Amino acid sequence: MKVRSMWAGMMTLVLLIVCLAGCGNKLTAEQILEKATEKQQTMDGMDADIKMSMSMQAEGETVDYDVTMKMKESGITTESPKMAMQMDMNILGQSIRMNTYYTEGYSYTEAMGQKMKMAMDLSEMSERLKQNSAFMEIQADAYQSLELTEEGNHYVIDFEADGDKMNELAETLLDSMMSNALGDAGDFQMSVGEVQGVLTIDKDFNIVKQEMRMDMTMTVEDTDVSVALDMDMDVNNPGKEVEVELPDDLDTYEEISDSFGQ
Repeated sequence: MKVRSMWAGMMTLVLLIVCLAGCGNKLTAEQILEKATEKQQTMDGMDADIKMSMSMQAEGETVDYDVTMKMKESGITTESPKMAMQMDMNILGQSIRMNTYYTEGYSYTEAMGQKMKMAMDLSEMSERLKQNSAFMEIQADAYQSLELTEEGNHYVIDFEADGDKMNELAETLLDSMMSNALGDAGDFQMSVGEVQGVLTIDKDFNIVKQEMRMDMTMTVEDTDVSVALDMDMDVNNPGKEVEVELPDDLDTYEEISDSFGQ
């Protein structure tokens, strides 16, 4: 009996040590986000499907604007990046499809029966890519709360962010969306309110899905506008090499000096 009691006690102690060791090594939401951010910064390509919906209310009227994008990028960290993006926009009941490509120092746009190309250096291209995936770049100090769960082979992080610290990101997103939809929207001031979202990250710390909801108020030409912005992104084959396919007729695009819609 003494031997059995001794072995039972030893097994209990071993199990306790294993449990404590496992609990001590468990990653926190902050650590997972840090690793995912580091992984994101080293990515050389991305294949993503993005949906954005914006509802604007002003002076008793509402305007809804929806965008879906299929985007592929490669060579992001090199001097020879490539991009192919299909963008479908719906605003005021009008549907517009725009195809945009980038290769060898030129941006190519096909929309409304026109094909145009424009010289664009690497810094300009980097800024465009930043706008397309801007909501993946939330700064660490902007998160107010993080709640971590695990679903299968994925970490799922529900977050709330500080609206005051999200103004720059929101301005980038709005400037891109409004210029695409409405041309030059001019200067506007804004204040971000509630920001909530969900990040899904795989065990290799690749971001595979991101959802974000953002409410804000902006002032355009002395008119206050309430804006609700919803964004969802799914990353296809995260961590894998991305191949960007370009059309064969890029040499037929007419060169212009200004970007489309500006």
